[in-house]
This record gives sequence, structure tokens and C-alpha cells, in this order.
Amino acid sequence: MELSYTYEGHESAKDWAAVHFAGARLGDPRRRKRAERIGQAMAERTGETIPELFERKYEVDAAYAFFDRE
Repeated sequence: MELSYTYEGHESAKDWAAVHFAGARLGDPRRRKRAERIGQAMAERTGETIPELFERKYEVDAAYAFFDRE
């Protein structure tokens, strides 16, 4: 049996994240894109740790840096 997720009416986690983070005011547009990528990964792999969400070490480090920033 194949499970199908709708991401609140959006076709993909990427679409969902783009809509939900579109208005985020994070100073730099790259930070908003990073928020979208983190949100997408978390939606696709709910319950996973940050190192389990991303395949590349750079993405893991970037996610930690995103959350560490004040």
C-alpha cells in the first residue's frame, strides 16, 4: 500500500515550504531559501534529526548555523 501525503493541499513538500516561508523576513534572501530547504526536509522526513535530514555535511552544517544565528 502506497501512502500519499498532501502537505496541506500542496503537491510536494517543496511547494508547501515555498508557500509557508515566502513571507519570512530573515534579512537576507538566502536565509529564507535556507528556511525553505529545512522546512521541506523536515516535512519529507518528519521525526528525523538534522544529520538524518540531509545527505551532505554542508547542508547539515548550514542547518545548524541557521538555527544558531541570533
